Amino acid sequence: GELSSADDASAEAVELTEEQKLEARRQERERLMHEHAALTHSVGSCKFYPRTMAEDAVAWLDRKYTYTEVPEDMIDAVFFAGPHVKVPGGMLTVQVGGGLAGTVYIWAEAATEINNRPKTGGFEELGWAQCGRMKFQERAELQVWCRDLPAAAEG
Repeated sequence: GELSSADDASAEAVELTEEQKLEARRQERERLMHEHAALTHSVGSCKFYPRTMAEDAVAWLDRKYTYTEVPEDMIDAVFFAGPHVKVPGGMLTVQVGGGLAGTVYIWAEAATEINNRPKTGGFEELGWAQCGRMKFQERAELQVWCRDLPAAAEG
């Protein structure tokens, strides 16, 4: 029998556009970040869950507040949503595996002062660099700090 033109078309390799290739790489990177990055709290009952950063991403698990004016470098990155209220004191730990490297971002409200001095959280003294601002609920200004994270040796 003869092949129809539809059969001929399905047998040919489909060439992806540059935009499709870029989107496929973005989706693969996002999958890897969701699988291999985690944020844990020293109080085990305080949980954080991965989400993908985007304009209007929902910021917390127990509030509908969203992030706006997100810096371009943070779009499509994974962030970890946790509770807005009742976060116990303790230590947060970022864990990354799968040979991933990249930039870690942290943020806090920007307008806070203590004893007439800007509250920085001490992040700069710990090696974090200021790298932008964004907002939540379209009005609360957040200062963003960042730090490069090299790939950890596996095994």
